[in-house]
Amino acid sequence: MKKETAVRLMEEINGLNASVNRVAVAIEGIDDETERKAFRRLLAEVIGSGFDLIMPVIRQYPELDSDKDRQEKR
Repeated sequence: MKKETAVRLMEEINGLNASVNRVAVAIEGIDDETERKAFRRLLAEVIGSGFDLIMPVIRQYPELDSDKDRQEKR
């Protein structure tokens, strides 16, 4: 894939993080524990899918890994 496509894809995927965080907060408002746990599992699958989208891009363009910067600062 072209680098400009990879950059755009990473930007869009990273932009999903705010939405996922809002969904996680909303899930915590579910009173029924069984239902809340079911939604948490489903959200975990969504997060895993996001990871699956990112990894092929990172393998091709490791410099686009935003987590790499945080890991190097530790």
